[in-house]
Amino acid sequence: MRMGVMAKTLLIAAACALAIVLLPAGSEAQQKAKSAKMAVPPGGCAITSGVLENMQTCATKCNEYQWCPVQWCVQGKLEQTAFSCWEPSGVCAPKC
Repeated sequence: MRMGVMAKTLLIAAACALAIVLLPAGSEAQQKAKSAKMAVPPGGCAITSGVLENMQTCATKCNEYQWCPVQWCVQGKLEQTAFSCWEPSGVCAPKC
């Protein structure tokens, strides 16, 4: 019985990781327009709720199961990660 639950959990985690990789990150034109309106630190990223410093993370829109893909600010560009956070846990902040 435990093996079935573990296999399902691993399958869900793999599906979430695949979904994160396949999601579009947003256009560079949109990110540049946001940057022009806010004072973005060197290497930082403009997000909906403000700005991120270089090497900080943010969570994108959550799916119907309340799992939110996590993005990472790397030298002014938001990059998808292989991680997700669960919205009810309270660790999915800030939002991208």
